[in-house]
Formats: sequence, structure tokens, C-alpha cells
Amino acid sequence: MNGVDPGCAALVVPAAAFTVDVVTQVLSLRRAPHLGIYRSHLAGFGAGAAALLALLVLLPWPERLAARDRAGIAAAAALTYGALGYCYFHFVNLGATARRIRLMAELVAAPEGLTREGILARYGAREIVARRFERLVATGQVVQDGGRYRLSGRALLLSARLMVALKIITQGKRSEFD
Repeated sequence: MNGVDPGCAALVVPAAAFTVDVVTQVLSLRRAPHLGIYRSHLAGFGAGAAALLALLVLLPWPERLAARDRAGIAAAAALTYGALGYCYFHFVNLGATARRIRLMAELVAAPEGLTREGILARYGAREIVARRFERLVATGQVVQDGGRYRLSGRALLLSARLMVALKIITQGKRSEFD
């Protein structure tokens, strides 16, 4: 048999592209921390997508493999890579942004437990908004201009709209409160 096994390609190509994604994201965040987590994820996902495309184009496919079969394998590989990238993004951000994780960690650190008042004192609305706002400014997603703050671009807004659309498609609701 000449060429790469199509079944193997459908598994190995997205795994290799995902590896490029993760390595690029980690290296860009460490070497250029000013980019922030969001932009490092974009850089990683873009590099992984380029690797995916390069592998799909450069792989020696068997001569007997029809063009439509190659297209099907490429589509499956792209969908698999997209799913891996999506899961990785949310896995990394889970620990950084989820109040539930922070709350559980604080409860574990307090074996005697915490009172409701103690928990609410740690998680006041001002503190939560202040921390999130600081992250938005630090990552460059929000900028100060003449004493006012504004979005620096539309990427975050588009990302939020995409997440709502995916939630509607997959769960039939706009938020966890629906």
C-alpha cells in the first residue's frame, strides 16, 4: 500500500495539529505575556489550523483514494481539530475564570467551613466585576481613552455571540439561567 492510511490520517492529523496549537499557545504566553491568554489561544489555534492544512495537503495519499474520500477525511480532521481546540480553550480558562472552582478551593482550604456571610464577603459584586475588568484591561480587550473605557476590538464581542449561538444550538437556551 502506497501512501498514508486514511484511517490513521483522520486521527493523527488533528492530534498533530492540536499539539502545535497547545505548544504555540503556551510558548506565546510565556514569551510574550503582554498578549494575554486570549490572544495566545488565537495564536495557538491559528498555528494548529495551519499545521492541519499543511499536513492534509502534504500527506502522500494512496492513489486509489477518491477525491471525495480525501475531502471527507479532511472535513473530519478539521472538525476534530476544532473540537479539540474548543475544549482546550475552555479547559485552560476554567481555572482562571470559574467562581465555582475558586469557591471549592477556598472551601477545601477551610476544613472548618465558611459561613454564608464569609463567602459573600469574599465574592461581592464589586470584587468580581473589578477582577474581570482588570483582566479585560490587562489583556487589551478594553482600553482607556480620554478617561473612558471602550472595547479595543470586536473579537471578544464576536466570541460572546458565537458562544450564545452554540449554546442555543446545543442546549436550546441562551444562558444557564434560561
